[in-house]
Amino acid sequence: MFTSTNYKGVKLKNDNYYINYRDETGVSRRKMVSEAKTAKEASALLAEKKAEVVRLKKVVTFSTGQAVATEGGFETVHELAMWFFGQRDTRDNKHEMGRYIGRVQDFMGHYKLPILLEDCNKLQSGLKRTVSDRTGELLAPKTINSIMDLMRAMFNEGMKQGKVSSNPFRDTRRLEVDNLKERYLTVEEVELLFSKFSGAGGGKSNSSNRMWLLLLQMAYYTGARPASFLELRLSDIEVVNEEPKNIRFKAIKKGKSYSVPVANGLKQLLLARVLELQEEQEADKRVRPQAKLFADGYLFPSSRFKGRALAHATVRDNIQPVLDELFNGGVVRNESGRAVCRKDGKERITLYSIRHTTATHLVDKADIYTASKILNHTTVKMTERYAKVLDKNKQDGVNALG
Repeated sequence: MFTSTNYKGVKLKNDNYYINYRDETGVSRRKMVSEAKTAKEASALLAEKKAEVVRLKKVVTFSTGQAVATEGGFETVHELAMWFFGQRDTRDNKHEMGRYIGRVQDFMGHYKLPILLEDCNKLQSGLKRTVSDRTGELLAPKTINSIMDLMRAMFNEGMKQGKVSSNPFRDTRRLEVDNLKERYLTVEEVELLFSKFSGAGGGKSNSSNRMWLLLLQMAYYTGARPASFLELRLSDIEVVNEEPKNIRFKAIKKGKSYSVPVANGLKQLLLARVLELQEEQEADKRVRPQAKLFADGYLFPSSRFKGRALAHATVRDNIQPVLDELFNGGVVRNESGRAVCRKDGKERITLYSIRHTTATHLVDKADIYTASKILNHTTVKMTERYAKVLDKNKQDGVNALG
């Protein structure tokens, strides 16, 4: 007696999994897949079998002299990719298209559709052996996962639009990633960083530097992700008695919207920016008195594109050189003449490191549950990682005594 599983087309009998499908001639088939240990593995094998049947259909069609059918009019992965990036309208579309061209196109752009799970696994294995031109080291697991996620999203969209019949990237396994940086800034180093944009450290005090200083203070005093604070608008700042009290952050990833109280160190610059945006709003009301909606400006607006928030790439290009100079030992030229940072991986300080810095300081100074709420972690277990960093650093400090 065959019993059903949670996966369509997969049956179980006598502890063995069977897959049901139609072959290239349209005849129903049932095949035992002894290599599958779970229903999920059997489902992945079923997807491969269906893709193989589609390929065989093309061969049969071609041999009979009929027109060869292609998935959604696309013959190759590259044609699907160009359609995918061409119809997308996201801020990072250009960046992700460059990532596809640089990392995927030469490897599998020429592959005929449909592709199999083994093709996806070959791509992942190839990425594991790829050396980054920027760092001179193998691609990090996090980078490889991002590339595989991009391909998964591409095929998902292709399935939604009827361009492809299956998504084998859905069944690939993600690489394990330990993205917790062991290096974080001390309070003194944070003050040194602020001074570079306040004029106290030899920098020029102007409107541009005030914006960068506010951005860095926002990152440190809220612990928010860059994707969160770069999208802040005037309406996200709660002002009580002419003083900013709370900052409302929109949902990022799978989390919910949340609020963070305004720290004393952030109030001065934030209030100045709020007043500036309110003046812009009042000016908008004077120009358009009959309009119901007035300007709700970004705290960090783009200087190139009106009505858009500051791009993460622009922030990185302006902030990272300062971080490299102060904390990463500067940059050097590799064999190809490309400028690379002296430090990388867990030891390199980046804009995102400021969030890790805030997290570590919160765990050290406040209780772990308060830290978890401020950081908007989905579970306290995520916050506990920073306690381990502190314990390791304390142990290293004791060991240094001899």
